[in-house]
Amino acid sequence: MSDDRFVCGDGLLGRVIAADGTPLDTDGPLVDVDLKTWPGNTAGSSETPAMTHWQTGIKALDFYAPLAYGGTISFYASPGVGLVVMTTELIRHVAAAGGCAVLVGMADEAYPIGEKISGLREGGVAEHVALFVAQSDADAERRQKTLRAALLAAEDFSVRGRHVLLVIDDGLLTPEALPDLQARATHSASGAVTLVLHFWRHTTPEPQFAPSVRVWLSTTEDARVVLSRTRAKQQIWPAVDGAASWSRLLENGILGVAHVAAVKEARQLLQLLDAGEVSAALAEARARKLLQFGSQPFFVAEPYTARPGVIVPYETTVAQYSAIVAGRYDDVAEGQFGFTGVLDA
Repeated sequence: MSDDRFVCGDGLLGRVIAADGTPLDTDGPLVDVDLKTWPGNTAGSSETPAMTHWQTGIKALDFYAPLAYGGTISFYASPGVGLVVMTTELIRHVAAAGGCAVLVGMADEAYPIGEKISGLREGGVAEHVALFVAQSDADAERRQKTLRAALLAAEDFSVRGRHVLLVIDDGLLTPEALPDLQARATHSASGAVTLVLHFWRHTTPEPQFAPSVRVWLSTTEDARVVLSRTRAKQQIWPAVDGAASWSRLLENGILGVAHVAAVKEARQLLQLLDAGEVSAALAEARARKLLQFGSQPFFVAEPYTARPGVIVPYETTVAQYSAIVAGRYDDVAEGQFGFTGVLDA
């Protein structure tokens, strides 16, 4: 296969592939695929596409960090805080509406290909995912080709009307990758590619970026979701840190002043609670209820939690978070707020 041609098509779904189109799983040759040529780093549209709200049904996301179709979402996470489960749940939501996902990442002894496949299968989404993999010892050229293969496959799915989640691990987000990402940052009339960036925090509080990557993120990120070890230790699943997560949909006022005001008050309460600076018992009780209300059963985690997954409508999410902040649930016991969907009236 030519160095500038990559495999695309529905036959990639459910498969694990190298940049050159070689299957890395045990399911035989690829079928129902064709070759497409990398078009080069042509400039993307100079127009900023309108941000369309993606209502995920996940309360903590829809309230603190609402997402946009075709936008760029950064997930900041430490090991063990549920990033894989969160991503798998989002893939399930996309697949339920006819979409799919393209994942691209690194494989090594610590996280082999078999473990990646196993996680997707356990979540019930493997058949909706094309997984492109580069070995951790791959040189810069091979990493770039792996990313290009994933970008072209995602674009191909989107122009055929699918909403695509393109999930990229931070090991591939290098200064050399930025021109390719910028060139492919287009939105077709029928489908959209929502870029999901995984940033892992290991030994440092924040991921370490090259200066050019940091500048690119500052102008590209539409939402940042922080998954917190503190929340995980508190058994809040998903472990979304509402005080640290944010979205341009809120900052730009696209979702209305009522949502913005409720988020501001909720964040203040959570920040005070985390700092141990809540002075009034009533305020502390509301903060703890807000914290608990962020937990929610996921569909992909049903085998482990024995709790049916739930989807909460966006309007209900905002209304109930706002009601907690306003004190309309002050007489309801804190135990009623945890790991649930919609609160009883």
